[in-house]
Amino acid sequence: MIKRLFVNLLLLISLLFNIPTTGETEGLTEHKPFKEVFTESISTNLDNIGYGMIYFSELYNPIAANLEDEDLQLIKEEYQTIEGERIEAPYNELVFPSHYDEKVEGEYFYIGLSETLPAERWNWNNTKMSALYFGGGQVGDVMYGSFGRKNSDYGENYPKPVSNYYIWYRPYGSGKERIAKLGKYLYDKYKPLAKPLGDYEGTQDESFFSGYNGVWETMFKLPECLNTVGSSDWSEYTLQLAAMEGLYTYEQAGNYTSPITRLDFCNLMARLLNKIPYRYIEDYYTNQYGYTVLENKVAELGLSDIAQSIRYNDISVMNDDIKYISAIGLMQGVGNGDFDPDSYLTREQICAVFDRMFELYDNYAIYRVTDYEIGENKFYDDDAISSWAKKSVYKMQKSGFVSGYDNNRFVPKDYCTKEQVIAIIYRVLQGCQY
Repeated sequence: MIKRLFVNLLLLISLLFNIPTTGETEGLTEHKPFKEVFTESISTNLDNIGYGMIYFSELYNPIAANLEDEDLQLIKEEYQTIEGERIEAPYNELVFPSHYDEKVEGEYFYIGLSETLPAERWNWNNTKMSALYFGGGQVGDVMYGSFGRKNSDYGENYPKPVSNYYIWYRPYGSGKERIAKLGKYLYDKYKPLAKPLGDYEGTQDESFFSGYNGVWETMFKLPECLNTVGSSDWSEYTLQLAAMEGLYTYEQAGNYTSPITRLDFCNLMARLLNKIPYRYIEDYYTNQYGYTVLENKVAELGLSDIAQSIRYNDISVMNDDIKYISAIGLMQGVGNGDFDPDSYLTREQICAVFDRMFELYDNYAIYRVTDYEIGENKFYDDDAISSWAKKSVYKMQKSGFVSGYDNNRFVPKDYCTKEQVIAIIYRVLQGCQY
């Protein structure tokens, strides 16, 4: 009892003092006026933008055209008066949607906006540039910042290339319809005027492709929205990589050393299970993977109706994560119709849940061990591990997903922290055979 009160006190303190550090993006809200989006994301404002270029993505034959001043002014006026809705998604999933057929809503193109003159716009050290993305479900979306550092920051040590997760803002409410009409007008006007990039004027004395690389360099100068303040030294690197994979959201960041609640764990597990790869797709641009979806797994097991009927007395708004995780038996109620969403999970309980998940997803090529042995890697406090959890703990250890502390103690009854769970989830995803 005293231990629980002490942990709750620590949790309260961490909540009160979890303040973003200087230089990190603040005030990320669900909706934000676009005049603030531009100012905060590229350190400029719409009034200072003096040049625009429209780029049409045609595979192996991209074409582009300069925007006329009157149309550039029209764009600036429209975005000054509308709000954006925040979205978190990888670049490739939104910009190259050919693998996501349900999201395709027209040809992809983007509009580059810059303060500089055409002949200077690719000097990315000085350029303040942004872009409006259309097509594939995007309706004039603006990239606001990165969620996790780009993989090039980690050099050759990074295990595989990924498409960074980004914070985007998409026109919202009546603004979405207005920007959709604006996009159609610009598409119809400039598509016939666009020229192949090799013939495109105003690119100094090199081809457009050398300048196009400058777009990427400029985009990657966007603010980093992930706050890892308060995390342990060992976890910061992994938290960044997990964020790049989209394994947790902006709202789930912070309080990393606090115990993980049952509700938070459900949400994190659901994000993992929505990313277990089941097939490899060759693609010139993305080398992306197809993803299974937790909802489909529930349907595959014939549990869809059961999932939708699940209710808990102590959860006022039931989200699909809890329904699905409960339906497939990874986590269920604690009795009397309650889920106990705010209680914490111990380290051995976490291992047991993952072990159940491995059994359920056996055909999804997750690298893991199926045998159970202790051997020379026996934890010093092995006797403290519950009999029902011992098999799961040592299978997780042998798979490389968990380890003990410096003194080879597993401390199975200690609460598992948020950063520990995120690290495990990231290791499990990396353990999938691509």
